Amino acid sequence: VRMPEIFLINSKGVISDFSGAVLEADEAVARVREIKDVFIKPYGKGKGNGVHHITYSDGAFYKDDAPITAQDLAALFERHKDWYLSETVKQHPYADLLYDKTVNTIRIITLRDPKTKRFKVFFAVQRIGTSQTIPVDNGSQGGLVCNIDLETGRLSHGRRLHDREVYEVHPDSGTRFADVVI
Repeated sequence: VRMPEIFLINSKGVISDFSGAVLEADEAVARVREIKDVFIKPYGKGKGNGVHHITYSDGAFYKDDAPITAQDLAALFERHKDWYLSETVKQHPYADLLYDKTVNTIRIITLRDPKTKRFKVFFAVQRIGTSQTIPVDNGSQGGLVCNIDLETGRLSHGRRLHDREVYEVHPDSGTRFADVVI
């Protein structure tokens, strides 16, 4: 499985690359200008907290599709400790069809049979972001979850973790979940 490349890391307030060089925040901003499309993600946290999609296009920076100045980006890099900057990986076209403003991931839940000691896929879900969760798909942030039929790959309806509403269609993209087969 190909993993996204990690470009920079901030450990306890020290920004560095993997050559051993220590960088100032404005140098980290210059790296984003060169790379153009990255994710910043804190380590040691979960639920999508602190994750941002940073891009540089046509002479401007964007954080989660909203304009941000180079100075504000440098301040973000300085203010937050213990993060890494990674490559953006293009998701499969079916996941873009679900919602193309977030990274939409599959969770496969496995269990070990206590008698046979073999692992078995228990169930799988497709996590899907919404306009509330950009750039992540986390249910705790308001994302949707669809069950995946393990035999056919077809998605079920979607649900949020914190309400009982059923979504047959994605509220932002308009994609009908039952029409999607992985």
